[in-house]
Amino acid sequence: MPTKQEIISKKSTPIVITYYDFSSFAELPSSISTKTAADTKKLFTDGGFSQVSEVATETNEIAKNGQIIAVEIDGKSFNEMNDKVIKKDSKVIIKYWNAEKAIAEKARKEEEERLAAEAQKVAEAQNQVQQFAATPSQNTYYPNCKAVRQAGAAPIYRGEPGYGSHLDRDGDGVGCE
Repeated sequence: MPTKQEIISKKSTPIVITYYDFSSFAELPSSISTKTAADTKKLFTDGGFSQVSEVATETNEIAKNGQIIAVEIDGKSFNEMNDKVIKKDSKVIIKYWNAEKAIAEKARKEEEERLAAEAQKVAEAQNQVQQFAATPSQNTYYPNCKAVRQAGAAPIYRGEPGYGSHLDRDGDGVGCE
């Protein structure tokens, strides 16, 4: 460890002071209580460490996203470090879970499900419109066979909307034959 020396004069007597230079050292935090990699990185950079990096490990568990797996300092686990003061240029690696792909996949599936449900509703609505359009009104009245033919409904059968006995001269259930 480098030492520094300074000469101080006290009452015309030079005094040489030798001391260790601790400016290139930083104190480790006593514990890591941060929840995210960004907060943990800030903890170390604010503590004076210059080489702080993050390494993501992919996971499909969305609940783990951003959680810290481990912190390593020069290859040693933070929890196994006995030294409380180490060099500021030590390499600090923050390992954490990354579920961004799983989050994006979940969002994509939810969007597909939403679009499928929306398409189903549209199809059901169109089906109802088509059924309504295909069902003739029960209140149809034709005064004579000329009106039935103009409506394109001839011949008209008993039970169909618009059928009336006045349209069926021979009484066989088929009008405007």
